[in-house]
Amino acid sequence: MMHDFEPSDIMLLIDFGLALFLALYFALGYPRTWWRDRLGWVIFGYAVTTVSFIGLIAYAILFEQKV
Repeated sequence: MMHDFEPSDIMLLIDFGLALFLALYFALGYPRTWWRDRLGWVIFGYAVTTVSFIGLIAYAILFEQKV
């Protein structure tokens, strides 16, 4: 299975990696105080949702599925 990636596909995959890194850094990086505040939970929920949404699109691109 050979893929013909467009530049936008490559940028989306890079964005997925960046979003995943930033969500993990927010959750596990220094200082880990986000869980003490309600706004921290909202930001973490937004980060997880963003990673999930971009991941769904990246999965469709990699495995040539419809989204």
